[in-house]
Amino acid sequence: MRIQPQQKPRWWMIPLFRAQKKKYGQPLLPSKVWSRQPRLFLAIAGLYGTLDRSSSPIDPLHRLLVTVRVSQINHCEFCVDINAARLFEILTQETQSDASESAGSEKLFALPYWRNSSLFDEQEQAILDYTESMI
Repeated sequence: MRIQPQQKPRWWMIPLFRAQKKKYGQPLLPSKVWSRQPRLFLAIAGLYGTLDRSSSPIDPLHRLLVTVRVSQINHCEFCVDINAARLFEILTQETQSDASESAGSEKLFALPYWRNSSLFDEQEQAILDYTESMI
């Protein structure tokens, strides 16, 4: 049995759904499902807000490497998709060459196999090793 999304958003969800519509073109289905349980939604929103805060001492590339890798390990296709898109943006921005898109996609596709890839530097390998040891 699948949980049906909340059809009519609660008042406190309207700003989030507007922001998602502006950014993604429509409110995201997981948010509609999570909104059925306010405590669950607040916990997920708090966790995501903590991970994604701009004042984090961890740079965005490393935060997203961790987020995408954890999503892959947990087999959350939605989480992989949304976070991989953001990681791809950062990777293509960092490699300011003509081949930036292919370089970004190579690293993204190599993430599940990072231990056997030469695309990840020593710091990224340490971060990913720590991430996997915590799961």
